[in-house]
Amino acid sequence: MPKVCSICGKGKLSGKAIAHSHSHVSKRTNRQFKPNLQKVKLEDENGTVRTECVCTKCLKKVN
Repeated sequence: MPKVCSICGKGKLSGKAIAHSHSHVSKRTNRQFKPNLQKVKLEDENGTVRTECVCTKCLKKVN
């Protein structure tokens, strides 16, 4: 199962992690920002129930 929201398509984003010292050399390493995905049971128009990964932002909108 991919780590992507089934409603909005939100996935991983990449960026930099900056060291606490913030020295003039700027020690930076790569990092990933992952969405907060939850497994939720959703019901279709047909009445079939299936589990999908939904981000918490979309989960608030649905409820």
